[in-house]
Formats: sequence, C-alpha cells, structure tokens
Amino acid sequence: MKNKYFATAREAIDQFVKDGDVIALAGVSNSCVAKELSFALEERFLETGSPRDLTVLSMSAPLDGMDMYAHEGMTSRVIVGHYNNNTKLKEFVAAGKCASYNLPQGLMSILYRSASAGEKGLLTKVGLGTFVDPRQQGAKMNDSTTEELVEFVTFQGEEYLWYHVVPPDVAFIRGSVADEKGNISLEDEMYWADAQYVARAAKANHGKVIVQVRDYVKAGSLPAHRVQIPGILVDAIVTTKDVEQFHRMTPGTAFSKYLLGEEKMPTSMIQSMPKPLDERKIIGRRAAMEVGLGMNVNIGFGMPEIASAVLTEEGVAEHITLSVEHGIVGGVAAPGERFAVHVNYDALVDAPSQFDFYHAGGLDITLLGNAQTSPNGDVNVHKFGKLPTGVGGFVDIVTATKKIVFCGTLTTKELKEHVEAGKLVIDQEGKIRKFVTGLPQITFNAKYALKNGCKVVYVTERAVFELTEEGILLTEYAPGLDLQRDILDQMEFKPLISHQLKEMDARIFQPEPMGLLENLLAN
Repeated sequence: MKNKYFATAREAIDQFVKDGDVIALAGVSNSCVAKELSFALEERFLETGSPRDLTVLSMSAPLDGMDMYAHEGMTSRVIVGHYNNNTKLKEFVAAGKCASYNLPQGLMSILYRSASAGEKGLLTKVGLGTFVDPRQQGAKMNDSTTEELVEFVTFQGEEYLWYHVVPPDVAFIRGSVADEKGNISLEDEMYWADAQYVARAAKANHGKVIVQVRDYVKAGSLPAHRVQIPGILVDAIVTTKDVEQFHRMTPGTAFSKYLLGEEKMPTSMIQSMPKPLDERKIIGRRAAMEVGLGMNVNIGFGMPEIASAVLTEEGVAEHITLSVEHGIVGGVAAPGERFAVHVNYDALVDAPSQFDFYHAGGLDITLLGNAQTSPNGDVNVHKFGKLPTGVGGFVDIVTATKKIVFCGTLTTKELKEHVEAGKLVIDQEGKIRKFVTGLPQITFNAKYALKNGCKVVYVTERAVFELTEEGILLTEYAPGLDLQRDILDQMEFKPLISHQLKEMDARIFQPEPMGLLENLLAN
C-alpha cells in the first residue's frame, strides 16, 4: 500500500505543486476549505519565488482563504464564484495584477463535475443576459482578462451559454478523518460542498489531490458509509498542526452537533428576541408576505435574512422548506451564526446536486438583495465601488425560480428612519439612490425573467414594485409618507404607478406579530 501521509503541509506542497498549475480550492466558508495548504503554498512562494503563474479556482472564495494568493508573479488568473472578505485578493484583481473571472457559484461546482467526466464544457441557459454573457462582459472582472471562457451559442433554435471547463492540476480539500488508504470522511464538515467533484476533476486531468484532515486512522477503521472521498482519488494526506485555527466549523463555532444535524436544537434556543421594528424588519415582514405554505424557499445574504427571522417569529417556517445553495435542505437559520448556517434541517446534499435542483426550477420563491435596480427591472448586486464583490449563487438561483422577491432600502448611506404610531418616518434621507437609470453591470436580467414566466417583486421599506413588460410598477407605499417627496424624488427615474396604488399592510408597522400563519391557514 502506497504511503500517502505527509508530515507537514509544506512537504506535500513541495512535491506536488509546480509552476503554471491550475489549483482548485474545494469548499465554502469554512467547510472543506484546506486553508493550511494555502498558507504553506504562500510560504513556499515567498521563500523561493515558486510556484509561479498559478490559476486558482474556487466555487466561493472561502472566508479569508484566498488572500495568500495575492502576490505578483505567483497568481496569473483567478476564477471564483465570489470574492468574499478576501480584501487583498479584491485589491489585486481591481489593480489588474491578474486576470479574473466571476462565474456563477453553482455553475462552477457543476463544471467540476463536467471536468470529472472528461467533458470540455457545459451548455446551459444560466447567465443569459447577465454580465456573464459574452455579449456583455463575459464574466471578466478587469482589463487584464481577455480570454473567453463563456460563449453564446444557439442550439435547436434556442439561446444557450457554453462554459469552458478549466481542468485542475491540483486539488486542495479539507476533510475530517483519513485512513491509511486515503479514504476521506467529511463527517464533521457542515457542508460537503464541491469536495468530491474537485477531487474527481483533478484525477480526471491526471492531477494530484491533497487533503488536509484533523485525524488519521488505520486502514479499515472508517465505516464505508462515512467515506465521501474514496482513497483512489487521493494522493496526499496532511494532518493539521492547529485544529483550532484550521478545522473550525464556522468562524464562531469550533464544533456543534446541531450544525451537523446530528441533534435537533430546542425551539427555546432558536427563538431569539424579536427584531426591532426598523427598516430591515419592515422589509423582512413585507417580503415574508410573499411566501406561501408548502413552498420551497431560498433566502439570500443580507437584508433578506431578516425575512427568515420573521418567518420563524410568525410560525410560518415550520410550514415551508428552506434550503441553502451550499447543500442544506430544510431547517431554520442558526441563531448567532453567519449566513447559510442552518439547524434542524432534513437533509444534506452536495453543492452540484443542490444547484441542479435550482436550475431545474425546484424553488418556488427566493428572497434576494438588490443593490441597484434599473427602470426595466434589471438588478446589479455584484459590482459597485472599486473592489469586486462577486455574484455567488445569485445568477443560478434567479434563472428558473418561479417568484423572486428583491429586498432592500430605497436609498442607502446614512439613511435614518423609525416607526411611530404605525407610520414610517424618514429622519434623514440616504445619500445614495438605489433605483437608478443605468447599471454598471447586470446580475439579473428582467427580460429573461419575464420570458420564463417569473413573477418579480421589489420590496423596500417605503414602497413595493412589481415587474411588468413596460417596466417596474409602483403598487404599494408606506403609511405616513409623501409619495412625491419620499419615493418618486428619491429615484433617478419615474416608475409606472398602479391605478390600484395602496398603502402597505398596516400590520407591518405595528410591534405585535402580524398573524401570517393564521392568515395562510385560513386561505
């Protein structure tokens, strides 16, 4: 039996990583992310000047897990689903020091599966009409990026995008336990993410797979059903030198059976104090009103997360199925954790399978943020300011979902508001308008959504709009506001105004629960 064990991450890096390699970083957030390997690679480059000219792939740039690649000469190309909080990498890309593409997160995970089967690309409608479409930016994030990784094609009279596979030479993966044969268990990883397919993609390209683990055990001691990555896919195993630093489940939690789904969290621990009745809760309440019983629901990062708390507070969460694009099905948001961390969920699947479900129209509704909205209803959430942000799973999610609810304030930056006697009061108007005449790039294409029969609603704290063929239509406004001064004058364009324009539901602006569940059960 070939010995796959290496005493340190640096030893494995020295043997298997060379100049010009394509390195695939598995995982999302902390799960399956082999951060110790990336630090060892950075250490080697700073000491020796090698490896150089790397291409780095990541479905969703892990939390502070890619800044170590932001060195001139070390990295020549970065392909990610999101840049996350990797500030050095963002600055590196913004300065044009490497080529960089921002592909939809789900497609990146599925492209690994395509690579694992020896395929050259992926034909899909995901991304049509957005910045990923080569008729727009082709997913390029700076002027240093020139190669085309996405092609627009027609097949049997329909429009598609053809995404090129970039096969990895080396895979970096974090597992929980490895045995002497190289079999890997992900038993203490909160998500399986894309880990298995990253390994398969590298092996299909005759590449090398390096796995960082917490524990190393004798051959035959791992139950077969706990092995997610078989040893035939693994070339090197490294046990971590620092479990606390490199094997936490989340930034705030080292280990939790609740987050693994091994134990159910008591309701008393989930029910947090009611959110204050501010602009965020107003938006969350109105957005939650779009959710029906029995729906398959996805809730995005940021402002929409308040809707999740509202659904729990109103008792509706028990009558729907929430899902997280990383692979969780069911459950509710874990108290005190970051985005996409659930407890009491029903199932865990890998990321490609979850995105297959989304791409096929499995979601009834999604609640997402909207940084900027144009007159025809297009939305930008991925590029504003000097540094790239990234699209994450947004484009994947909106492609085939039946109803989309965009959530955000009408203006931003120094906006101050409060509720008084059931009415919204604007104390200080925001300095930045979010409903604008033009977008720097398009993340959501309204024309394609209408073509697919999707219902789209834009919820703000003071107005609600609907998408129509003629543009966005103002249908509701908050009690206590002046329509012209507080809404129309705070937009760069004049929306269509409904002949049935009405005030938003008064219950939204009262402190007591709204009785959403009772209403839904009665109808």
